[in-house]
Amino acid sequence: MAERTFVIVLSTVRPIADGKRRDENANPEEIVEAVSATTPEAAQRMFVAFCSLPRVRAGRQRAKILVCDVETVVFGAPLMAAGAARALARLGARR
Repeated sequence: MAERTFVIVLSTVRPIADGKRRDENANPEEIVEAVSATTPEAAQRMFVAFCSLPRVRAGRQRAKILVCDVETVVFGAPLMAAGAARALARLGARR
């Protein structure tokens, strides 16, 4: 069974240009901080801490929790967004 890792990401929110929708695959948000946790409870505590930051509360940054299977990360996950791949690479994940 694959071990689960939780990646908590803090990213900068881009303004919407010309009324178009944001496309995370083509133009992902800039990652400000990325941390990992091994339990859902620890991930939730980090997420709540990120959500209490002034820039997140003002809507200029966004916090996200990504749930990853370690086997999937090590052997390459299909259709992984570029922002998630960069965050996982910063945490030491290898394809």
